[in-house]
Order: sequence, then C-alpha cells, then structure tokens
Amino acid sequence: MKRAATKIRVMVVNDHPVVRFGLLAIFAAQPDFTVVVEAGSGEEAIELFRRRQPDVCLHRLRLTNFGGAEVIRALRKDFPASVFIVLTT
Repeated sequence: MKRAATKIRVMVVNDHPVVRFGLLAIFAAQPDFTVVVEAGSGEEAIELFRRRQPDVCLHRLRLTNFGGAEVIRALRKDFPASVFIVLTT
C-alpha cells in the first residue's frame, strides 16, 4: 500500500520582491513543496506564520525595520519545534 504524498508547506520571508518572486518560482517547480504564505516584512511574517503555521520558513536574516533573528525568536516562543532556514549574504 502506498502512502499518500504530503507536500512540505513553506513560508517565504524576504523584503525584496524580486528575490521573493524568484524563490516562489523555484518552489512552484518542486513537486514536494507548496508555498502556503509569503511575507515582505518581519511584522507581517509573525502575523502570517501564526495564522498558517508552515512546516518550514525560508527566512531572510536582514529584514528592514525588524531583524530576522528577532522574528525567529518571537515565533520560537510559541512554536518551539518550528523549522527555519535562514538566507543571508
């Protein structure tokens, strides 16, 4: 008996729209992933993560106005098992 495939639910957080669009396109081409939400700021990321609770959050570390590390710390308080992949330059 085959187990039904479950896609990994991803959140993309990046304050550069062109980069975010590119990341969304990459995930759209992957059969095992689905982007369930995207955010362009730290404040938006916190709100949307709480609402959608993705499996993985691909997160830019250096966000304008609200640091990525601050966002991750805030979310880890309520979601300690959450998974974050950090993008940085």
